[in-house]
Amino acid sequence: MSNDEGATGSPSGGRQGKFMLVIAWIIGIALLAGAFDVWETKQYNPNQSASVIDEPGQPAQLVLRMNRWGHYVVDGSIEDRPAQFLLDTGATRVTVPESIAQRAGLPRMGRSLARTANGTVTVYDTTIDRLEFGGMVLRNVKATINPAMSDDDAVLLGMSALRQFDLRQSLDTLTLTKPSPAG
Repeated sequence: MSNDEGATGSPSGGRQGKFMLVIAWIIGIALLAGAFDVWETKQYNPNQSASVIDEPGQPAQLVLRMNRWGHYVVDGSIEDRPAQFLLDTGATRVTVPESIAQRAGLPRMGRSLARTANGTVTVYDTTIDRLEFGGMVLRNVKATINPAMSDDDAVLLGMSALRQFDLRQSLDTLTLTKPSPAG
């Protein structure tokens, strides 16, 4: 038997074993990185699978959990384009980063100045025909497009949307109740 046939202790068998060990380590590290990414995403947005509680005869409710930084974040969409929302009761209007506004096809209407935590910026008025988060659907929501926001920033879900709900905070949860239309 020659040394090239893979007998125990042969040079080619040792190289193959080391190669397999390196591959196993790479796969293990990739799996750990993926698991960490999932954990980190859930830390930022614990409401990825939030859904409306809609019982007959009762107003629709959405219960959100606070993230580890004290914010309420929820997935949704603007004009059926995916978006992530950060609830912001201090914002007068829904505020959309420029990149998300472009993907959603939001028109720029009037221009104005807005005061933000980072100073005064130029923003553009717009109207969102359909805004959805956690199964709640809102129509014709006044908003602004903020070109100064990063592509990674969540849409700020301000009072132009939130005023349509009764808000109740208890410990680390926020319940949004959409009153039934009078009829």
